[in-house]
Amino acid sequence: MKITRGLAALVLAVTVCSCGGAPRGTALDTNGSTEVGVVAMPPGDRIGFLAVGLDNSSHQAITLRSVLVRGPGIGTVARVTQVAIVPPSGVPGMLYDTDPPTLRLGDGHCYSGPLVPVSGYRMKPGGRAWLWEVFEAVRPGRWRVPAHPFTYTQGGTTYHQVVTQADYGTVRLAAPGITPTNLETPCLRDTHLLNPARATH
Repeated sequence: MKITRGLAALVLAVTVCSCGGAPRGTALDTNGSTEVGVVAMPPGDRIGFLAVGLDNSSHQAITLRSVLVRGPGIGTVARVTQVAIVPPSGVPGMLYDTDPPTLRLGDGHCYSGPLVPVSGYRMKPGGRAWLWEVFEAVRPGRWRVPAHPFTYTQGGTTYHQVVTQADYGTVRLAAPGITPTNLETPCLRDTHLLNPARATH
């Protein structure tokens, strides 16, 4: 599956991952590989990715310890400004101009994803969560993150598992700026814009 947002390009993330020599884990099931990207965004703009879905498909609880987002262009073309976990809250996976990710769903209510640290987040068997990443465009070019390596503990053992979620984007000087979607705009009282200079009233 490929998810794109034609408003802009995006930035990539970086969180310390102490993967070391930990054995490979199998607790996380992301239901197949996906790609999430933005066509283009100008330097200085930010955008939030709620795209890496996590599902503890094992019979034991796990505790997340770290995640690493890296790849070509990370730190040069784009950089990460925030990484967190969004527990189940009704907020769907997509790209956001709001932080925390917030939007109005079909029932007319605004839903906002609470943000909690990656390290120490506990997922019970069958538990689900989203990885929240905020990226800032730095300079023209392309970037790509081919996967997200996680470390977590389960039953007293630390495991390493690569989640095959790819992120990508382009930074262009003349790209249109990031603005909130029509689903985010009705809920701005409950959140903050990542690009407040472009707020419309």
